[in-house]
Amino acid sequence: MAMSEHIPFNVRAAGSFHLDTVYRIYLLHDVFYGITASRQSDMDDDWMARTDCRDPRDLMTQEEKNFSFHARDVMASSIEAPAPVSGNDVSYGIWKVWLHDRTAMVFRFETLQDIKLALHQIALPLGSRLAVNVAWDNENQVFIAR
Repeated sequence: MAMSEHIPFNVRAAGSFHLDTVYRIYLLHDVFYGITASRQSDMDDDWMARTDCRDPRDLMTQEEKNFSFHARDVMASSIEAPAPVSGNDVSYGIWKVWLHDRTAMVFRFETLQDIKLALHQIALPLGSRLAVNVAWDNENQVFIAR
């Protein structure tokens, strides 16, 4: 396991922030690290296992699309119900982040496990700056809008 304080989860960038790039999100000392592979096809289970053993701070310079932000730099954030996606894309929910410097990031959760991990892990460091706008629909086994 990485030096991260929490179990990492995956998101796919949506919107204008590095569109369609998959990131592994680590949380260390209230800093979020988005780490990606130089080729998206390399982000398999082996890559994730190797990356999870490393300190995310050491991985920041390995790919120009990697990013980090401190929880205190977040102006607002929300977890939203999945938006309709095209083709074979799958979405279990959306994570939106707005930083004080006006950077806006939108990410899509492509697995149920990833959104569940995110919901449990990002609430504490973001506190009142996280709006959780989803509820679990037990009958259909999906997150829906509140």
